[in-house]
Amino acid sequence: MGIARALFLVLVLSFVVFIVYNAAKQHPAWLIAFYGLFIALTHFKRSDRKFLQNYIRYDGILMTAEYTIVAAPLIISLIIHQNFLHLASFLCAIFALSYLPPMQNRQRRTNILTSKIPKQAYEWKSGLRKGSLIIVIIYFAAMATSFHPAAIPISIFILSVLPLGFYEKCEPLHMLLAAEMPPGAFLLHKITTALKIYSLALLPLVLIYLIFNLQYWYIPIIEVIIFSIIIVYMVMLKYAFYVPNEKSAASQVFLSLGVLSIFIPVLLPLMPVLTAYFYNKALKNLNPLMYDYH
Repeated sequence: MGIARALFLVLVLSFVVFIVYNAAKQHPAWLIAFYGLFIALTHFKRSDRKFLQNYIRYDGILMTAEYTIVAAPLIISLIIHQNFLHLASFLCAIFALSYLPPMQNRQRRTNILTSKIPKQAYEWKSGLRKGSLIIVIIYFAAMATSFHPAAIPISIFILSVLPLGFYEKCEPLHMLLAAEMPPGAFLLHKITTALKIYSLALLPLVLIYLIFNLQYWYIPIIEVIIFSIIIVYMVMLKYAFYVPNEKSAASQVFLSLGVLSIFIPVLLPLMPVLTAYFYNKALKNLNPLMYDYH
């Protein structure tokens, strides 16, 4: 299993490097923006900031080195394509980002985004607390540049990738049992709640896109449909491998397959099949834990 997982991850990494290499030649600005947002999300979510500041003298330089290693495929691709202007801009952005202070806990706890989320959707509440600043920036940037045909589709893609991390860690058992539902009703409730939040959040962007770019009406709709399928798949994965307060390694591997299907469309038809399989597995996994509510 360990060798198979390693080979699978190598294949995923190789495919990502291939995509980055080609995109760095054709769309370097958009790729840099995507990488920059990804690194910014990571930077503001770090839980080791105080440790680094207390025990490492040059913590900013250390973080700059870390982010440079993560962005190595992009940096190497820009060098190969001799796109030194974009490379210099990207490296300066990484350096500046590394010295930005962490977000204050109060800011993360009391934001308008989480107040609109139902209490039962605690995965979304937690995820939005940590990434609210980035989400707001992307959202309003998409509206400001909505006249460009590519702006909103790219923003929808980025905003749709973010929830994929919301279901990584399993909640404590008492939170699971607090729903007081049988497994089937519980899973249906989790799916409908997730899809409702996701679709309502993106609805304004889709409507604005249709106003300015009606001839490409199918692009954002296809995006939303594809990511809705992935979100349902993701929810089933979480509870198919549910263990209280833990992240499942098996779930992470299968989630990588779901992410990969976004870039390899031939894998998309596999998602509903796997979703149905993991739904049955989730029912069997939750039955012993929720037997009081049958």
